Amino acid sequence: MKVISHYLILVSLLFATGVRGQVVYWEPPQPWQGGTVSIYYDVIAGTLPDNATQVLIHLGYNGWTNVADYPMTYTGTDGWWRFDWVIPDDVTMIDFVFTDGQGNWDNNGGMGIDWHIPIIPGGLWNPVVPNPNDTITITVNHDIGGNLWWGVNGWTQPINAYWPTGTVIGDPGASVETPLLGPDSLNNYTLRLGPFTAGSQPVEVLDFVFHWDDGSWDNNNFNDYHISFDFTPLPGDPVITVLSHENNDVIDSVETIVFTTDSSVYTEVWIDGNLTYVSTVDGTHSFVWDTNPLELGEHILWFRAQGNSGRVTFTKLTLWKTPPVLHAPLPPGISSGVSIQADSVVTFALLAPNLPFVTLQASWEGWNPDLLVMHYDDSSGVWWFRDTLSPGTYEYMYRLNGQKSIGDPYATDVQWKLNGQEDWHLENQRCRFQVGSTPFPWTDDTWQQPPMEDLVIYELLVRDFTPQGDFSGVVGKLDYLQELGINAIELMPVWEFPGGSSWGYNPAFFFAVESSYGSPDDFKTLVNEAHTRGIAVIMDAVFNHCDGTSPYYQLYEQDYDQSPYMHGEQNPWGMPDFDHTKEGTKQLTRDVVRYWMEEYHIDGFRYDNTTGFGWSGLNDYGISVFSYEAWLVNPNVYQIAEHFSSFDDIYGLLTVTKINSHWHDIFHDQMKANLREGSFEGATYGNLPATAQGISYAYHGFAIPRNITNYTESHDEQRVIWETQTNTTIDYDLAVQKSRLGGTVLLTATGIPMLFHGQEFGMDTERTLDPNPLQWSRLDSPVGQGLYQHYQRLLWLRNEYPALRGTNCTFFFSTANRIIAYTRWDASDTVLVVANFSRNEKTLEIPFPQQGLWFEFIEDDTVSVSGDQQTLTIPGSQALVFLNNKRWLKTEPEETTLPQNFTLEQNYPNPFNATTTIRYTIPTAVWVSLEVYDLQGRLVRDLVSEKQLPGNYSIQWNGDNDAGEKVSSGVYFYRLRTPIQIFNRKLILLR
Repeated sequence: MKVISHYLILVSLLFATGVRGQVVYWEPPQPWQGGTVSIYYDVIAGTLPDNATQVLIHLGYNGWTNVADYPMTYTGTDGWWRFDWVIPDDVTMIDFVFTDGQGNWDNNGGMGIDWHIPIIPGGLWNPVVPNPNDTITITVNHDIGGNLWWGVNGWTQPINAYWPTGTVIGDPGASVETPLLGPDSLNNYTLRLGPFTAGSQPVEVLDFVFHWDDGSWDNNNFNDYHISFDFTPLPGDPVITVLSHENNDVIDSVETIVFTTDSSVYTEVWIDGNLTYVSTVDGTHSFVWDTNPLELGEHILWFRAQGNSGRVTFTKLTLWKTPPVLHAPLPPGISSGVSIQADSVVTFALLAPNLPFVTLQASWEGWNPDLLVMHYDDSSGVWWFRDTLSPGTYEYMYRLNGQKSIGDPYATDVQWKLNGQEDWHLENQRCRFQVGSTPFPWTDDTWQQPPMEDLVIYELLVRDFTPQGDFSGVVGKLDYLQELGINAIELMPVWEFPGGSSWGYNPAFFFAVESSYGSPDDFKTLVNEAHTRGIAVIMDAVFNHCDGTSPYYQLYEQDYDQSPYMHGEQNPWGMPDFDHTKEGTKQLTRDVVRYWMEEYHIDGFRYDNTTGFGWSGLNDYGISVFSYEAWLVNPNVYQIAEHFSSFDDIYGLLTVTKINSHWHDIFHDQMKANLREGSFEGATYGNLPATAQGISYAYHGFAIPRNITNYTESHDEQRVIWETQTNTTIDYDLAVQKSRLGGTVLLTATGIPMLFHGQEFGMDTERTLDPNPLQWSRLDSPVGQGLYQHYQRLLWLRNEYPALRGTNCTFFFSTANRIIAYTRWDASDTVLVVANFSRNEKTLEIPFPQQGLWFEFIEDDTVSVSGDQQTLTIPGSQALVFLNNKRWLKTEPEETTLPQNFTLEQNYPNPFNATTTIRYTIPTAVWVSLEVYDLQGRLVRDLVSEKQLPGNYSIQWNGDNDAGEKVSSGVYFYRLRTPIQIFNRKLILLR
């Protein structure tokens, strides 16, 4: 027998309290009204100075009311300070941060995160801290009835002996559901549970939520309710004392268990849920336990003694069976994850410092959890194992301390399924790799990213974008997106998440594509096909937090001192939070961005919630680290931060780090206020100076327009058509007009514009995390088609006129009329946009940059300006766009007989040597693309790309590519594409 490391003792404390190792913790873990809570803060782990001589807790409750500063008391141990508070009876949530009184604060990351403790109502259960012999009465006041959905010991299904009448299984293996009794005359519902005295399932914690008859839930603000039990014997209860072992001892082959009982008439010992020893004698007990057949890992012994009165006492003992571990240096050149060498030698590497042992569970070894014990590199904290495998596909997991199996934090392909369905259980995180795999046949060698200042981004969620809800569905819509006029897609997170449906902001594996969307090769096909069409691919990256099922968290759970990745600070979503000052997290984020750029040819990233973890210097921590790494891979990488912070912080981020743009919520908030004709998140309707600040990058001192990414819709925001109708005086037709107005300003403002999928044809459903597929049939409606053509034309305008992508922008305001005019120009062109945010038509004098003939784009009209100003009538909720040069066709048809159908004729002559003619007809004004491709699907020549009026057209091709070079003899395809129909034909070139 020997004592295991201090680490396991720490784990024991951690799981007993659920709080150790954090910056902040409190006792009891779930305080109640009228009770006392003790709040602990560690200045060493927190952001206050380590040598602080005083710490104040800045505390309020129920949404930061009754705020005051209270002095904390130094505990004398490791930087910990303590504050005790008697909780008033009306408190439902405690809100707090810390200060040293010298201007330094620790507010848990800021941005409204702070620390919060949900408080349970006084009297919700009684007794508050029960003994296993107690019957617990749960009492809740509610206007309708319902059930208690409950489990034990971390949501494990209770044994049948604990079920009250009417109980049914809730979630198999995890919970049951029991009807509440009532109501009484005061609308109180009650339920009595316990006592919990069975040796087969001692209960340390009872977990529950309320499930009401109307389908709603009370889950304690997503924290659930938890009743912790006290196993201290009361006077007269039996007493158990273990003599032979201490908690967390390591067991060898045959162990003798020795313990004593006092005042017991019946004694049991349960090992891993199996009854192993029984005695009716009080006093000293011993028995021999053969541990040879046991699996590696933790083994729990529960000692149960029953006295004359029938009351029961429990004592718990945790022992460990560990294998011999080889301590050896990690082979050179090996990084985390799976490394496959040319000779089929496969090396597995897992960063997990100080774990007692790790085994490799492998499909090629029958998933035996004990066979492949990994080696440990003491200097790096990396567990590693090497094997030689023949070509083929393999799966594996890591098993930690013999307790639980998790996937590889660096897995690049995760088959997380149960019976063929997407799953969320840890034990099904099977990771896949291939030995001797065939490289993906990329064809984007000549791909060049559009300059960032020229980007038009289209944000989409793979799940909802097409009926298929996968990567292949997106590929099928790339032609549509190209015809729309965008040149970059921003994918909401596609990293593997638990289950089969999510927005993706709960990632579990940072290197693996979500398997419900397709395979790694499916995603590569999407990127490759996008590049073929001139479309860049931007990936939404979530580095602030991960899902609780993620191996980054599961490695250590709440033992944040040991974790190379996580800390105990909170975030608004209740998910495990990354500590970006830790070297493990720094390396992880570097590896992630490099992997996706090199393996998948990703062009850029949009980084989620960057204010949650911050930055320092060019390459110190946080945003600085991974943005610098991405820049090292590709100096032209697009890097856009969702950094909703102070202007100084945003400005510093864009000038010091390699981040080159940020989500411009100032534009969004002010535009929503203008469009809904009311206030919106601090912005007010008709505030034209604030509107100008949103439209022009220069108002806030940004260096270049690309520093701002503007949007009126995104995954985080309501649709314009939906939002504007929250103003009850705006009906649907007016809301559609507001969408057109918002689109005009968005696509003529400075900065990078971004659309959210379906915005261009009038999606107006309310934001939801649930599946919300795009309603593509709206394109067939007059409203949908009208909006689509409006956005498509504006995108053509932005792409055609460099002035709209340049730096110049000046403004004219008419506050009384709620009209703003702004001028954009370059050496060749001048654009004047006049936007009327009033719903009423307005006539007023508008200054024009110069005299002469101006061409209005929206209505395809002309105006002759003879002085410095021109009297204009601007329709309500509309913008007019004037240009000094016209490069678009008139939209009204000529007085001729028009064709009735789309056609694409066979080229003539065919085969041809020097020149061939391609003829086609267009029955309606649409965007037209005519292109020539080779047999590999590569674009050879872009012959036509513009909006055309109804008519008969012919165009010649002389066998040159877009670079002006003669192409070789062979078979080619030419394709006529419109939003309505697509035609393909074959032609033959003979030199």
